[in-house]
Amino acid sequence: MSFACPNIPSEGKSGNGLFITCLNGSVLISSLPNGKLSIRVTGAEGSGVKNELREEKPSGVEAEIGAFGRAIACAKKGVENDEENWGDVRGGLWDIAVIEALLTSQGSEVVLEDAISSA
Repeated sequence: MSFACPNIPSEGKSGNGLFITCLNGSVLISSLPNGKLSIRVTGAEGSGVKNELREEKPSGVEAEIGAFGRAIACAKKGVENDEENWGDVRGGLWDIAVIEALLTSQGSEVVLEDAISSA
């Protein structure tokens, strides 16, 4: 991952976004002028990963607030919340593993499951 800005001709530039290269393909997430996000998944040849392009309205904060509200409603009713808890400790370890891999991998492959299995 790099925040460096290469000198790319205008026809190759994209808006604010993130490009991730993976073992079996790549993901490009870009901000569009209409306020939506463009998400392009490109699979490597023979990987079985399907190419996909879609536009979506960003919803991170809305999704988090909604999940928080549903958790409170379940707690008030005294029932178990069956939603996945994205704020649990293991989820935090996944986040840290991704950040550590971005900072230390120097371009080599990282298996995130191995990075958190000892935790």
